[in-house]
Amino acid sequence: MARKSKGRDSGDIIANVIVHGLGVAALLCGLFVLWWGEDQTSRYSRLGGTARRSAVEMTDISRTDPSLEGKLVHATGMAECSTPLEDPLFGVSLKAFTLKRDVRYYQLVEHETKKKDENGRIEVTYEYSPRWMRSPVPSGSFHSSYQRNRAKPPLKVLKSLSLTAEDVRLGAYRIPAFLAGSVQNARLVSPTLTEEGRAALLRDLHLAGDLLHETRTGFYIGRDPSTPHLGDVRIMFSARPITDVSILAQVSNGSFVRYHNPKDPQNVNIGQIMPGAVSLEDMVGKVDSDVTWGGWLVRGLSLLLAGLGTVFLPWDWMMESAPVRLLVNGSAADRKEWGVGAVFRLCLALMLLVAGATWLLNGGAAAGGTLLACSAALFFLPCILPGKKKRKPSASA
Repeated sequence: MARKSKGRDSGDIIANVIVHGLGVAALLCGLFVLWWGEDQTSRYSRLGGTARRSAVEMTDISRTDPSLEGKLVHATGMAECSTPLEDPLFGVSLKAFTLKRDVRYYQLVEHETKKKDENGRIEVTYEYSPRWMRSPVPSGSFHSSYQRNRAKPPLKVLKSLSLTAEDVRLGAYRIPAFLAGSVQNARLVSPTLTEEGRAALLRDLHLAGDLLHETRTGFYIGRDPSTPHLGDVRIMFSARPITDVSILAQVSNGSFVRYHNPKDPQNVNIGQIMPGAVSLEDMVGKVDSDVTWGGWLVRGLSLLLAGLGTVFLPWDWMMESAPVRLLVNGSAADRKEWGVGAVFRLCLALMLLVAGATWLLNGGAAAGGTLLACSAALFFLPCILPGKKKRKPSASA
């Protein structure tokens, strides 16, 4: 019996070490994610302020200006492209920043579901449904022989394609590929084929004439575009057409590069292009908005990790220490009564401490000071609040 008790105790110790270790790891991971997110947010906030102060309006785009070399500029004008982008197989051609061919296959897909029955045995069920997929589905591994026979390979296997213009210009300046490919005005393209072009395409694809159909957004390989069958192929085209644009970037050798804050060695930068006439303030505001949303997503993730980690920390053991008892405003005798709220209060205070220190080290004195003050309040205010007074047992009891 003694051996069994010892083995059971050893197993409990190992389990506790694993659980508490995972808790510490999750807490540290959450704090690291928070530090990284706040570090990036603060740096981009400082970069946005620098951009507002130092950006120069490029009033004349018809000629290169040596005085603007190496400076952050805001320019607006009509983009131009001398050579159209062309799909080499389907012949779709137009002047655009980008041209994409998106290929999908109508394939039978297997879904596996596992669940336990009343006896604890695992039951596996398989369901099959047709879907548009980016790549052909290998049906040879299907569990059901009937569904393996029912599945059909694609009538034609093609590759998706993405093209980016390399000769787009804004006046005398060349628009680099990283800006041309980031224009947010993608539109679906309707192809047009001549009789000769259609005949050549059928020869290249090795298809019968009744299997190739032109649609409003591309081509369809199959019997009927309105009723898909297994094995059918759908080809869609989209493009970002040439239009007037606004650019916020650094001038470099007759082109544009991403702008880095010279006072910040980290890899945070601004390099934007937006369709239409967009003011400098609105372009920088878009960067601030994206950073704000991203920052709150990272904060949510870090809070989730740190909160989960805090739950699994060895609080019963930690409550024996005087500092922790003081912070949670409880004693070792009533450590089971102070509740989960105190744990999460300490977790939130620790996160505010990390965030405040990060902002303070990155030059954000106001934000950092506010966060540190909130952290101190969460840490120490409960120490001066009166604790719960326990009722004395009545004489009748």
